Amino acid sequence: MEVFQLTKPLQAVKYDRDGRGLCCTLPIEARVRVLGRSTIPGCLMVAYDEQHYNIFKEDLMCHSSSRRSLMATHAGAG
Repeated sequence: MEVFQLTKPLQAVKYDRDGRGLCCTLPIEARVRVLGRSTIPGCLMVAYDEQHYNIFKEDLMCHSSSRRSLMATHAGAG
């Protein structure tokens, strides 16, 4: 599983128990774990704060740092 840290707040969709989609915002610096593809085209399912969210893959790639990048930066290699 890959982990990303958000570099800006991102819009996400969370489904309630009745299957209704709720719009919400994941905060800057949130660490999200990619769980896989979403049922929503162009989106990924991610976990944050023990909840599952759907976010656009393009938004995640453009507005986050991957865990490997974060580790390299802390080690002085980035």
